[in-house]
Amino acid sequence: MDVLLFVTIDFLSTVLASMVGVVYFLVRPEIKNYITSGNGKENKVSILLKTLKPEERSIVGVLDGHGGTYLQSTSRKKQAYHG
Repeated sequence: MDVLLFVTIDFLSTVLASMVGVVYFLVRPEIKNYITSGNGKENKVSILLKTLKPEERSIVGVLDGHGGTYLQSTSRKKQAYHG
């Protein structure tokens, strides 16, 4: 009897959480635009760049320009970042 009650409560809370997620998705259209946009990499990078400090942004720019791999010593010389 206790197991049936637990399973029922668990199922109903899962359904409720799913409904809240769907309503939030419908109410907040920027989530929909982010998910359905053409090139996901550009969106992820632009969102990340908004949160970075200027010197971090320049380092990420160098890494992005070199395919994500770049020696730290070369990067420090090029960016004049001696933190």
